[in-house]
Amino acid sequence: MPAEQQRRILSIDILKGIAVIGMVLVHFPWLLFLVGHPAPGAPGMGYINHVFPVLDCFVAPLFVMVTGMAVSLSVCRRRMRGVEESETLKHEIIRFILLILVGFAFNFHFSAIWAAGEVSWQAICTWSILPNLALAGLVAYFLSKTKVKYQLSAAAAIFILTPLLQIATRAYISLAPFSPELVELSESSPAVWYLIMLFVGPGVPIFPWLGFGVLGCALGSLLARKDFTKSIPYQFSFGIAFIIISQIPAMLEAAGVTVTDPIFLGIKQRYPSSLFFIFGATGITLLLSSVAFFLESKFDLSSGSLRHPANYLVICGKTSLMIYIVSMGLPGRIINSSFEFSTGFLPMLVITFLYLILQYFLSRGWIDFLKGRKFRYFELCFWIGFCTIAELALMGVGL
Repeated sequence: MPAEQQRRILSIDILKGIAVIGMVLVHFPWLLFLVGHPAPGAPGMGYINHVFPVLDCFVAPLFVMVTGMAVSLSVCRRRMRGVEESETLKHEIIRFILLILVGFAFNFHFSAIWAAGEVSWQAICTWSILPNLALAGLVAYFLSKTKVKYQLSAAAAIFILTPLLQIATRAYISLAPFSPELVELSESSPAVWYLIMLFVGPGVPIFPWLGFGVLGCALGSLLARKDFTKSIPYQFSFGIAFIIISQIPAMLEAAGVTVTDPIFLGIKQRYPSSLFFIFGATGITLLLSSVAFFLESKFDLSSGSLRHPANYLVICGKTSLMIYIVSMGLPGRIINSSFEFSTGFLPMLVITFLYLILQYFLSRGWIDFLKGRKFRYFELCFWIGFCTIAELALMGVGL
């Protein structure tokens, strides 16, 4: 196999880096606020009310999309190397099971911390972002055997089915987060409640999130080709077009037309995922993908030198899941307990920026430590265990 086809595709690391930095900008300030118990009128609440929804629109979809890209590209390369199909399938199934278990372990961590020890099976088995990554990877494996046009059609079908399934479900029960109907159903019929949450409920259900993984599968198939740069203008154009379409509800409201149906609300209505949320998230992910493809094609990022800013994204992308796990809760609790953190907007941004710098150096050190080792899932379990023990210890001493 030619060396050019064996080299690491840095576009994927760039997109992972963008996704995880966006995740930190979404969750880190929010957890600072949550631990600090801010007043409703605190200065930083403007960030939570206005910046948070825009970032939240693309971070999780981008994570899922990149997983589809990575698996599709990996499978294509394995086939080029002549690896047995049964070995590739075994690898993907093991990865699927392990990543779901890691996701459930992380759910346990978060539930144990924030639910004051009251952990239920529903909380542990919540279909969160990590199980969605697992499912996206497995589906990408099977779809990678098909043509790109069929992969794009599958993604479009999932996106179209999403509002239809939500409309059908809402005829029987409210899908609003923590609605009394959903809470009652979780107690009376937990299996039915779980199926609703799994496929269309508030949070990160399979519809539409799997669609982003399938979209990533198509982009990964394009990356496997030598002429992948030809797709950049199309990704960019469709990205801009979808973002413009996603703003139709905002345009209607500006014209005095009130939009109330959650199926048709814009990007600020992620839960449940609205039709125009899907357009907005797809547009942003395609736009970012075109930027990553462009950087990959125009610049030599293999040296890892910070002289090119994109290498910061590459380093963070290589340890994106570790950053995701570590950033969810522990730093916010330490900062608030140690410094009596103010909920002002400027201090929040300064501390978030400093945390991103610290996270970069942690990522560099972790990459060096794991060089030559294959401890990917052990690595994730290690960080989940570390964060759980550390947060419980801080809670135990009253911090």
